Amino acid sequence: MSFLNPWFLIGTLSLVIPVIVHLVRRERARRMPFPSLLFLRQIPQKSVRRRRLRHLLLLALRCLALLLLVLAFARPFIPQAAETDARERGRNLVILLDTSYSMQYGDRFDRARREARSVIASAHPKDRIAVMTFSQGYELRRPLSEHHELVLSDLDEIRPTIRATDYGQALRGAESVLADAEEGENVIVLISDFQASGWDRARDPFPLNGRLIPIDVARDESTNLACTDIGLSPVVYAPKYEETLLAKITNFGDRRQSTRVRLWLNGHLVGERRLELEARASRAVEFGGFALLEGSNRGIVEIDDDALSVDNRFFFVIEKVDPLAVLDLESMRGESFYLEQALAVSRNNPYALTVKPAGRASAVDLERANIVILNDVPQMSRTMISRLTRWVKRGGGLLIAPGRRVTAKTFNRAFANLAPARLEERVGPNRTFELLAQFDARHPIFAPFSGPRSGNFSQVRFYGHIRATAKETATVLARLAGGDPLLLEQSLGRGRVILFTSSLDTSWNDLPLSPMYVPLVHQLLRRLHPMDVRGWYSLGEAIRIPGATPQTPVPVDTPSERRLRPGDGLSPDGTVFTAREQGFYRLRTGDGERYIAVNVDVRESNLQKLNVEELVTAFGGSSRGPRERREATSSLSLAEERPKGRTLGWPLLVAAIILFIVEGVWAKWLRDGASVSEASIPKAKPHSAILSRTM
Repeated sequence: MSFLNPWFLIGTLSLVIPVIVHLVRRERARRMPFPSLLFLRQIPQKSVRRRRLRHLLLLALRCLALLLLVLAFARPFIPQAAETDARERGRNLVILLDTSYSMQYGDRFDRARREARSVIASAHPKDRIAVMTFSQGYELRRPLSEHHELVLSDLDEIRPTIRATDYGQALRGAESVLADAEEGENVIVLISDFQASGWDRARDPFPLNGRLIPIDVARDESTNLACTDIGLSPVVYAPKYEETLLAKITNFGDRRQSTRVRLWLNGHLVGERRLELEARASRAVEFGGFALLEGSNRGIVEIDDDALSVDNRFFFVIEKVDPLAVLDLESMRGESFYLEQALAVSRNNPYALTVKPAGRASAVDLERANIVILNDVPQMSRTMISRLTRWVKRGGGLLIAPGRRVTAKTFNRAFANLAPARLEERVGPNRTFELLAQFDARHPIFAPFSGPRSGNFSQVRFYGHIRATAKETATVLARLAGGDPLLLEQSLGRGRVILFTSSLDTSWNDLPLSPMYVPLVHQLLRRLHPMDVRGWYSLGEAIRIPGATPQTPVPVDTPSERRLRPGDGLSPDGTVFTAREQGFYRLRTGDGERYIAVNVDVRESNLQKLNVEELVTAFGGSSRGPRERREATSSLSLAEERPKGRTLGWPLLVAAIILFIVEGVWAKWLRDGASVSEASIPKAKPHSAILSRTM
């Protein structure tokens, strides 16, 4: 037999109360009338009161009733054989401790650690306990172990991270631990602040191999301001940032708040704004007109500190570089008019266009160029074609647009090793036209045009083109209605070649007259010379190191001034690293220092809570109310939670009540019997008779 509430056994000390009552019980003296004490002589007499227990059966009955009452509150039970075996085997208990950055709000993480210690301290000695921490991923800190003191010591080393929450990944990690566990009951204790953003209802739910017990450490009300986004041009070609930098500030709380928004650039304050935000609202703050240094410019948008300060700073980088050199080779002057206009529409122009006749291009011009355009060039010297081929293989970008002066025979002989297709006969120009029938919307060139408001190529008319047969190494990106390829690309060494089978002016199509011409030209040039520059990245992203190759690695220092090594977030070939810290990563290149900005996942900044009951039910658990969850995680019920067996509490309580009733009736009967005995004693004679006998 065991007890659910063994502390109530201290109440057995109350059994001394009936004994004390029986020992100190005094009988009431009988009063006798006496007229005078004048003729009585005082004689001192020693009397000894003998104290002894009387009515032993009544005393035993009272003690037994108190003992049954104490045992009833201690809740004794006789476990079933299966339950006894299960307790002897012990349980498999996995503690999932949330270490996402929302746990830094107030004292949430301290409370989470206290709850974890309470769970471990209350576990049965035979229970096997594992500790796992989780945010966007999970980490097994201690495998299933019966050494509870070691598990407790692990909690002192755990700290919150700056990653977001993913409950699905965490529970999958717990399942993997329980899959290899010994036979016994499986229990998962999930300690978290239960953010709604950490649960993907469409992806996550799956049945758990065990019971899920949630412990919520978040208070009901929470407020948080955060800088959630930055709108900027990451690459600037002018010495001054002439565009508008937009900083998005979001109030995730339920009341109006105010803050100051500051812009820092290269360690200097360049602007400050005052902002008032309504509850659950966002506003954009504008900055602009600040000067830039050559190379990487480190920027920070900062707001005033609050209860969750990790999301109050947003890091970004603006690269100040020289415009890309674009060499346009044409066969006749004026054929590149529309192309020149398309590359001069922006104040922050990324391209420096140089137009030359194809026959006057030199090796120096080629080496200075980043991109070369062959605009209706019928032929070139073998030497120039050989140089152009080597230039592309080293990483150059080539755009070929054969126009009305190009013949298929001459082109195929000259550019056989360079072009992505073999040209066939010319089609048109005709009075009839063809439309663009299909294009690869997933390709980087056409991806910006795949949205409903991104433009429409269906209105562009093509009156002429050259039929082409794509090589096996080439990819057809767009076709006309007749099925002929319109746009093809091919990689050549480290460079790329794109073939446009129509013209870049209005001789064969009306594309230059449509609003699609300028963005298409810019997309073609970006594809030929990608500007792999982003203003910022998020934690956990895999970031390619610019200019790094397995043969020529680029050293990378973390924001904490630690050099990245393979296995510590850096790939074995040294070309990619995974962002694990917030701030600026420094790259030491041959041209100087370059920076990459990394920010936290701002979805974690939204402290809105999910429905814990819905979460437990979705993962195969039973829905419990707050009171039942508190009981399930209390120190007593977690060690021996709802044992299966015969409980004796209620029968003992009923027996104690019956004994108290019997004791009351018996005690009353004894008192009534004593009163009757006193009434039957003969009365004493008058004092006059006693005095007469003594005289």
